[in-house]
Amino acid sequence: MEREERMKQREYEKEQREYEMKQHEYEKENAKLAAEEQDKQRAFEQEKSKVEADKLVFLKEKQEQELQIEKDRQAHELMKIKAQHDHELALEQQTAAVAKAQREYDAAAEEKKQAHELRVLKEKQDYERMQIEQKQLEQEMADTLKQRSRHTSSENEGWMEYGAKPKPFKGPKMPCFEESKDNMDAYLHRFEIYAETQCWRRDQWAVYLSALLKGKALEVYSRLPVKDAQDILKY
Repeated sequence: MEREERMKQREYEKEQREYEMKQHEYEKENAKLAAEEQDKQRAFEQEKSKVEADKLVFLKEKQEQELQIEKDRQAHELMKIKAQHDHELALEQQTAAVAKAQREYDAAAEEKKQAHELRVLKEKQDYERMQIEQKQLEQEMADTLKQRSRHTSSENEGWMEYGAKPKPFKGPKMPCFEESKDNMDAYLHRFEIYAETQCWRRDQWAVYLSALLKGKALEVYSRLPVKDAQDILKY
């Protein structure tokens, strides 16, 4: 059972590292997307500035043509109409090109937004799955301690029938560690004294202690390597 717990712990640590790598890749992808959006925005602004400059040029040329038409209206009337038509056509083409570029940009941005939301949803689901697996692991550890406690109680009852002194109860009776009011060093010292009075084997102290931890303290314990987790002096 302890071997299975260690294997599950290793799998959990492996999944935690994979999740952190995915989180790092997700942040890099976000930075890349932001840079691409900025580049496209600059390109759009440049194109918009070009259109506005062309429009100003067109207006200036139109004013010059109108002055020329006023000087010689009859001689240049056909030329003015043709030039005005050409410029209006060019302006419409440029406006249509800008509108097309804006639509393409909006479509690409929406597509990337949807892809980003899908990635976020997947990572959220992966994280929730990891949390469920961690709770299952904690429940399995608690069940193991209960089974050991029941086994020890059965042994004690058998010894009492023969007049032998029963073994101490092999399950923690101490209150759980509370981060808001307990000092870790003092709590560990009290735990060691209690473990010695209960005649627990030292290689089982870490298992009993883990059943009393919760919150951040339990998270730190769950991230410890197996060798360190089995040594009570590492806490």
